[in-house]
Amino acid sequence: MSPTTSAKVPIKYAWIPLFLVTLVILLIVSGGEQGPVAEGSVLHAFTSRPLFTDEAPDSILKLRLLGTILLGMVVFGLAIILKPFRRGERWAWCVLWYYPVFFVLHIIAFGTFVIDGVFALICVLSLLVPYRKFFPKQRAESEPQTS
Repeated sequence: MSPTTSAKVPIKYAWIPLFLVTLVILLIVSGGEQGPVAEGSVLHAFTSRPLFTDEAPDSILKLRLLGTILLGMVVFGLAIILKPFRRGERWAWCVLWYYPVFFVLHIIAFGTFVIDGVFALICVLSLLVPYRKFFPKQRAESEPQTS
């Protein structure tokens, strides 16, 4: 491999860690402490009681809210990672900074430094490695010649 080709490999595959973090978020959202369909999971909250009634307890409503918010985050995250980010569109790079911010806010709110810190670091590195793909160096205009 030539030096220029080996330098492009991390840039070309920088989307994969972001994709994997998004899949982990999906697994966390779908699962609960005792499994994905056990009581206390988002899937259980949607399947345990009728959806359109006021009879659901607050804990079920909170799980449904959490599930819909995070599922939306996952769907939009995957859509942005798989197409515009891989194509090198700047807006996608900017929008995906939501992931590190999300994990830092999780650290602040819940004190889950170890796992959220690792995810935040993975996301930051995955966004910084392809920086030049999104913001290439500007080539200098031809400078005026002095005699």
